[in-house]
Amino acid sequence: MAKGEIPVTLNFMSILDYEILRQGLRAYAQEGTYKDLERKSGISSSNIGRIADSQVKRPSLETWSALHRAAPELIPPPPVKGRADLPPELAADPEISAWPDLHRVPVFNAGAGEPSGFSDGGYPVGEAEDFIYLPQEVRLGRNAFAIKVCGQSMEPEIMMGDIVVVDPDWRLENGQVCFATWSDDDFGQRLVKIYHEENGRIMLLSRNPLHGPVVLDPEKDRGVRIYKVVGHYKRL
Repeated sequence: MAKGEIPVTLNFMSILDYEILRQGLRAYAQEGTYKDLERKSGISSSNIGRIADSQVKRPSLETWSALHRAAPELIPPPPVKGRADLPPELAADPEISAWPDLHRVPVFNAGAGEPSGFSDGGYPVGEAEDFIYLPQEVRLGRNAFAIKVCGQSMEPEIMMGDIVVVDPDWRLENGQVCFATWSDDDFGQRLVKIYHEENGRIMLLSRNPLHGPVVLDPEKDRGVRIYKVVGHYKRL
């Protein structure tokens, strides 16, 4: 593995692509009405319309499952979902029970490139406003989380809008991609960089040659946390 190479590259869109739900709803609208679908599914017609028009970008898996059961010939089931997260009435469904178990990884809009403090928003471990779902064969600890990237210092490998998966339980070594967060005299920092430590001196290197290295200063940098990036989602 080359220095700085991300060890796992994952295409989350192939796992959970909401566009196939929208296509099914639009196909249903050609044969019936959303009012009809509301009576069958228990989902309001206005909410169905917002999902179809992408105003609701990430409807719950429970909503998707209800729409599928109401019109299985046109609306496909969610591609995959971890059974542990389903309520009992859905987990008992024979079709849904065949879905593979997945890691549910919380996503934080931490920026990773713009100066400000990083926070988990006060959510308990494993909880957030948004999630991605990864196969169980991807080895992750219970404290793993994902970060939406903002910034250009790691281009062309990691682009603005990409998502990186971070796992504090993995060992971080020189030359590997990391997520670093700390506070200095001016503001908080959170960066996705290449980790390099030598003689107790930590440097955070960029892939983009237009961005220089960041050298951590133990005199002013407080609360330094540096974790290994174990996965990378290139936004399509």
